[in-house]
Amino acid sequence: MRYRMDGPDIEASMSLAFVEAVKGGEKRIGIARPQADGRRIEEEITIRIPPGVTDGGRLRIPGKGGPGMNGGEPGDLWVQVRVAPHPVFRREGRDLELELPITLAEAVTGGRVEIPTLDGRATLTIPPGTSSGSRLRLRGQGVPAAKNAPAGDLYARIKIVVPKDAAAKLGDALREVAQEDPRKGLFP
Repeated sequence: MRYRMDGPDIEASMSLAFVEAVKGGEKRIGIARPQADGRRIEEEITIRIPPGVTDGGRLRIPGKGGPGMNGGEPGDLWVQVRVAPHPVFRREGRDLELELPITLAEAVTGGRVEIPTLDGRATLTIPPGTSSGSRLRLRGQGVPAAKNAPAGDLYARIKIVVPKDAAAKLGDALREVAQEDPRKGLFP
């Protein structure tokens, strides 16, 4: 009596650009698939990348592993995913964050600034009196929705950039504003 035996799973790895991982798509990779006679055949296959795949994640491609024996099912291909960092965005789950430099004038008086998103540019409103370290949110501009999950948000962490010659240019006005102690109430 011959027993059916499913084929072995095989492992592969794939590197993705940040945007490829976040948006999903397709990518071709080369694998070495074992054959029933023990040989390995080089094969190129197309992998469907779901939106929002994470660094270190694994994708399962059914039936692309080693062959089964005596009528057994072929094994699966497991692909380990490596995602390259992005020069602007940092990912936190489904949310994205970027550091947004603004001028001292924009921080004090507020304004509207353009910021990058995964799909191009968007306008963000800076409220008057915004401090460095504040986080401003753009809803739905993070990692795209997957299945029943909502899209993530994009957070802009504010970094006020003060020109090196600000004291010389603003002199008296800065000294007048500096009369108010921002640390008032910090100590009992």
